[in-house]
Amino acid sequence: MSKPLDEELVLRLAAEHDYLVCAEENAEAGGAGSAVLELLARQGSLKPTLLAALPDTVTDHGDAALLLDKLGLSAAALTERIRKWLDTQAA
Repeated sequence: MSKPLDEELVLRLAAEHDYLVCAEENAEAGGAGSAVLELLARQGSLKPTLLAALPDTVTDHGDAALLLDKLGLSAAALTERIRKWLDTQAA
């Protein structure tokens, strides 16, 4: 679990936005995105949320920039991933 979680900030952002994106260099399961979703569920404030995190598997080692791109977590990869996800939300 990602602690401490700024619950006030998360709830304010959820109130101000239609969609949320949680990006982290951590495993998706039990990570910051999971903590955000748990908070929103407790508060009855769930929003469409994209979790962009590491898969729960052993990953390759090497150049960080190349690995982040391969895992979809580089700036360019995230931008494309978010655009595609937003397209599916609008459909």
